[in-house]
Amino acid sequence: MINVRTARMLADYKNWADQRLFDSLAALPAGEVSKERVSVFKNMIGTLNHIYVVDCIWQAHLEGRGHGFKTSHDLLHADLAELRRAQREIDHWYCDWSERQTDASLDKPFEFTFVSGESGTMSAGAMLMHVVNHASYHRGWVIQMYFEIPAMPPVTDLPVYLREAQPTAFKSLHTPAVEPTCAVQFSSATSVLPDRYR
Repeated sequence: MINVRTARMLADYKNWADQRLFDSLAALPAGEVSKERVSVFKNMIGTLNHIYVVDCIWQAHLEGRGHGFKTSHDLLHADLAELRRAQREIDHWYCDWSERQTDASLDKPFEFTFVSGESGTMSAGAMLMHVVNHASYHRGWVIQMYFEIPAMPPVTDLPVYLREAQPTAFKSLHTPAVEPTCAVQFSSATSVLPDRYR
């Protein structure tokens, strides 16, 4: 399903995207990260905690142990800096785990129990792909909240990561005259959005 090279790239991409988002969140005006918004998780920090909790749950599945969570909605870290440290630690765990895998180990099936109590079986590689996809999905929820501030969100697309991580392997045929900025802008953010957000 997934080979070692792809697993390592996906784990590294997730680490990069998470940290780029945290860099941007740290620059937002005070109170924005915890400000209540229309969202399942109430605010940015709640959504980020959900990503982290799910990362912890699947880490436990990959290690063949219980995780102790009754829900994936726990607010474990209300402080952004504290959550960032915890997220960086688990992202590094996934990177290190990916480095130790082989194509065969990535295909190995694991039995586990969902938080709902249902049982499931997935390959290790599929579990990693779920973790990466799940985080990308919910980072999108956080990005949507930027437009309520309004502020310019960071760009965490896979091609941007590849361009930065592997510049010689990912060359653009036409380099733009002005490099696009990912800096947070606080005035009229929605009027200066790159075309990809329009």
